[in-house]
Amino acid sequence: MSVKNKSADILGINFECVDDPPRIKCPNMEEGPEGYSKIETTGEYQCVLCLRKVGNETSSDDEVAEDDVVDEENAEEVEYAYTAEGDKIQDFTPEQLLVISRKDKISEMVSKISSIDLEFSLFMSDNQNEIIDLLRKMEKAGESVFETRALEPKILGVTAHLIKRYPDPKAMKEVGVKPSSIEGPKKLLDALNSPELGDAVSVSINNIGNSLDIPEPIIMSAIEEWEKEKPPNKEPKISARAAAWLYLYAKTAKLKINKTKLYDIPGVSRFAFNRALKSYEEFFRNIKVTLKESDVEEK
Repeated sequence: MSVKNKSADILGINFECVDDPPRIKCPNMEEGPEGYSKIETTGEYQCVLCLRKVGNETSSDDEVAEDDVVDEENAEEVEYAYTAEGDKIQDFTPEQLLVISRKDKISEMVSKISSIDLEFSLFMSDNQNEIIDLLRKMEKAGESVFETRALEPKILGVTAHLIKRYPDPKAMKEVGVKPSSIEGPKKLLDALNSPELGDAVSVSINNIGNSLDIPEPIIMSAIEEWEKEKPPNKEPKISARAAAWLYLYAKTAKLKINKTKLYDIPGVSRFAFNRALKSYEEFFRNIKVTLKESDVEEK
């Protein structure tokens, strides 16, 4: 018996998945245990995965003989109710197949990281349609950071953009993704969809602050001070400069940020962060010296 005709007495011949969209791995179309359960009150059977009705209890010959004969007027209605147009399975378009593969990947990733970063995994699960819509938009646009065949970094990058923070580093490791591979997709989307923030450093300060659960007033004040001062820095990496600035500003606001947590942020290595921090400190030290000299001259 083919897998397609598994449990034909219940599901019928050539059964097709009735979920919308149909699942690639439907338990009623794969070898193994039965993928349906009986609803005792109605005698119908429902899929154990999507809970849609997949068949009816087969009556014995004696029971059929005792049943009332369905008249011709109702026969078409009964048949239509069982094989409604909406339940007929259509051939998948290439785009539908791409969407299904991304939904399957999100489900797989959610199950892997839920015990590590529950908030991030729940957001992925609850917002998978929005994540996939944005992902497909970027893929169709041919953006270079979305051209990789690997789905995991692109999905995490889009999710990180929407939730405004990076996933826990252990969660990234669990799905085999390097932090650097998420950085590109997230930064591109941040730049395209954050017109309210002045520049790339401001966007990065916002992202890093949200990733570390820094209070919103401190994040916004740090951005405001950055855009007012815009001090020069010898460190070329934007994320490192943003992290160093947020660290310094939080310090003035009596909020301590653990440096090791900053090193886990994509694009913020220990070396780059410390170089950016030192550059800022030198700048403000020079500013203080200049101000003191000005005061002396005025006296």
